Amino acid sequence: MHHPPFPVGTPLIDDYILKNGEDLLKKFFEYKNIELIICGHAHGDYQFNYHDVNIEVAPATCFQFKKGTLDVTVETRSGYRIFDFKREDYTSKTIFIF
Repeated sequence: MHHPPFPVGTPLIDDYILKNGEDLLKKFFEYKNIELIICGHAHGDYQFNYHDVNIEVAPATCFQFKKGTLDVTVETRSGYRIFDFKREDYTSKTIFIF
């Protein structure tokens, strides 16, 4: 997904979450085989577990907002997340480029 389905804890970003994120998550949780949701657009890396589903928010490839910021506070680094999927599990690693 592009936008996170719920607040990530940074007010500057939390104004731009999915408007129907809770409804979408409820739909997802009707299916017992969903284990991971990947999204971005938070200009920071975040990881959550919500009702036994991992939600990973990838960092931006341009700049990051300082986590928890109320104002536009930018960290001048860009990044991306690499996922390695195995049959039973996955790992993820955030790479920041300074």
